[in-house]
Amino acid sequence: MPGYRTIGAGVNLIAIAEEEGFWAETIWQHGENAELRKQRQFYNVLAEDDRVYVPEKRPKAVGCVTDRRHVFRRKGIPALLKLRVLVENKPCADRRYSLLIDGVEYTGVTDGEGRLQHHVPAGARRGQLLLEGSVTVDLTLSALQPVSGVLGVQNRLRNLGFYRGPRDGELNNETREAIRRVQAHFDRKETGAMDGKLRELLEQLHDRSSEHLKEDKDYG
Repeated sequence: MPGYRTIGAGVNLIAIAEEEGFWAETIWQHGENAELRKQRQFYNVLAEDDRVYVPEKRPKAVGCVTDRRHVFRRKGIPALLKLRVLVENKPCADRRYSLLIDGVEYTGVTDGEGRLQHHVPAGARRGQLLLEGSVTVDLTLSALQPVSGVLGVQNRLRNLGFYRGPRDGELNNETREAIRRVQAHFDRKETGAMDGKLRELLEQLHDRSSEHLKEDKDYG
């Protein structure tokens, strides 16, 4: 049904597109979503309570030869999950791994930059990456919030390996210390402030490339 859908906990545009029979990009580029596109850079990084307009489906005719079998595949389904794994800021290159997503196992070997990718169900919520060498990373999918908010900053700091505290949207001392750590690591002034420079740095490290994940460290 056409109309507005509200993004909620664990609900992303890809899952909505699958449910409604669309390609996510088709929904995202609709004119009714122009204002939302101005606020959010990526359709897979939306905030809870963001409202996305889903248009009415239009029939499409495709010519094909009769008396033959044809396969049609909808764009964007299943979703493509991309990860890059770093330990001590070094890529986990050429490492065998097992990726568990909603009970389904995917296996392979990371590339020279520590990257891997797999098509997974659009509605997937949780997973776990088991990397050769006893590296284990728990994954929470469809939960990344915009970097403009505290929760979005916490999520990125956590994924980058600088934060182990609660992801609760509160700018607490643990979050400020994590901000100082990432600033120090990349030779920035250690302010602990969640300002525009910090957000830009996190976007460069996280959103504008494949997702980075580091092995959790004990910062005390």
